[in-house]
Amino acid sequence: MKLRKMLKTKMRKSPKMLLRANMMLKKRLMKKKTFLKKMRMLKKKMLKKMRTLKKKMLKKRMMLEMWRRVTGIVDPGAVAETDTL
Repeated sequence: MKLRKMLKTKMRKSPKMLLRANMMLKKRLMKKKTFLKKMRMLKKKMLKKMRTLKKKMLKKRMMLEMWRRVTGIVDPGAVAETDTL
């Protein structure tokens, strides 16, 4: 905000000060753009990481279920067929 005020005041009459204020304003805008770009990249990275974690967990769960079926171990919550008789 100081830069914009500086542009509006008597300092704007000096071409050197005007140029300096414009350069500082542009620099600030570029910093903001790069910051936003970095945040977008971090967000994409985080989403990708979450997706891979979900895939790994799903794969692990499926492998565990297959192992239980092969070894004959049933879930504790499941009702065995012999118990109903």
